[in-house]
Amino acid sequence: MKKFFVSASLVAIGAASLHAEEYAPDFTAMDATKPWTVSGTFRGFYDDNFTTSPNGQKQGSAGFEVSPQVSLIMPLQQTELGLRYTYGLYYYQQRENQGANPIDQSHEADLWVDHAFNQRWEGKIQDSFTSQQDPQLTASGTALPYRVEGNNIQNVGTISTHTEWSMLFSTDLAYQNTWVDYANSSGSLLSPSYAALLNEDVHSAWVTLN
Repeated sequence: MKKFFVSASLVAIGAASLHAEEYAPDFTAMDATKPWTVSGTFRGFYDDNFTTSPNGQKQGSAGFEVSPQVSLIMPLQQTELGLRYTYGLYYYQQRENQGANPIDQSHEADLWVDHAFNQRWEGKIQDSFTSQQDPQLTASGTALPYRVEGNNIQNVGTISTHTEWSMLFSTDLAYQNTWVDYANSSGSLLSPSYAALLNEDVHSAWVTLN
């Protein structure tokens, strides 16, 4: 199964950007006086295998993507609160021609609380929620490598503490829960559904010595 995807950004707008610096992926606060950021992207694309089918059964389609995003970062005296939401709408012309639903939608939300108890001890709570059909939007290692009908959900929650024991030694203690839920639940013993095969509730804990 091969896939060729071409994308061209037609419009990239900052609809109501309240600070000039871009949102940092490590959830670092930027400007305390301007916590809101609203932005949006519109782009066209061509996907030569939008059904993610094996070679010989591929179907191509032109389309477009609309993706608005809103972020809020509230840096307090010893605490940072953050929220980011991204909506994605993906239109495929070939599906429209076939009389099928031409639109995929996605919802991504990130929430975090970072608190410094003192100069040596910091705690953080993070949660990332995704609902989508496109596997490229999920970080789960068990995700299917192709599109699946339905609102397939993934949630990753993490609680961690960072402790500076000395100038040369620190530790990170963390717990993480990963929950994956596929909408496809109709199957049988001989032909299990995606939900039966891939739904998971994983608990992980680790200690890192620095």
